Amino acid sequence: MPFPFPPQLKINLRERSLIQLVGRDGSGRVGCLAQRDIGPLSAIIAFKNSHKIMQMGLMKNNSKTRAVVKVGVADKSPLVRAALKQIFSEDQRFDLVSVCPDGQSLIKTLESVQLDVCVIGWVIGPGDGRYILDYLQAYENSPRAVVFTGAENDTVPAQAMAHGAAAYVSKSEQPEFLLDTVAAVAKGRMAFPYLDVRKIHDNPLTSLTKRELEILSSVAAGRTNKEIAADKGLSPNTIKFHIKNLYEKLGVHNRSQAVALYLKS
Repeated sequence: MPFPFPPQLKINLRERSLIQLVGRDGSGRVGCLAQRDIGPLSAIIAFKNSHKIMQMGLMKNNSKTRAVVKVGVADKSPLVRAALKQIFSEDQRFDLVSVCPDGQSLIKTLESVQLDVCVIGWVIGPGDGRYILDYLQAYENSPRAVVFTGAENDTVPAQAMAHGAAAYVSKSEQPEFLLDTVAAVAKGRMAFPYLDVRKIHDNPLTSLTKRELEILSSVAAGRTNKEIAADKGLSPNTIKFHIKNLYEKLGVHNRSQAVALYLKS
């Protein structure tokens, strides 16, 4: 089916037919056109002009298109949010869907928006990055998370992995490194600096269920039992039951001890 040619692109009838052939062939390779008894020079001209038209959005190439990664960002710093918004918006691999100032806003966004990857800070309210990661695990089709932080503590990458992050990127890295990491994570890969995985398995929080870990992260964020119950759609007694169970598993006796262990692990 013919498509409209922009008037600003000066091409003759011969070139138009060649460009149509490029679009049908789908590969855009000069060699394929040459096999159809088309001279190399004419093929190159057709190839170049077809790309001009595709850039104008007037021609669809039948070759396999790359899926755009839907990204959400959560960081407490307005400067960092602005920078991330710019670099993701300029990269055609990504569609920046949401930019949030805290973890609670990101979690609220996930109720109505489907994301592929979240880029989150570590020092971010409420609680910290663990609060977000623990909540993400409660979602059936939750996005993968990349922890992007300036916290250079050696334990942070291990903590991020233990709480379900897919990658860790230091804010001292180049922007291209973050973008490539997000693209890799969207494809199902993980990206961390060297870790002693034995430390991850030694984490006492791994004994908790997803629900218990989710409730503990809320407790660490300063939420009361009543507030947690309202957030989860559960009764206060059910929340008390979960808290009692996680106390026993962690070997602690009160909220303060549980929060202290959570923040350390």
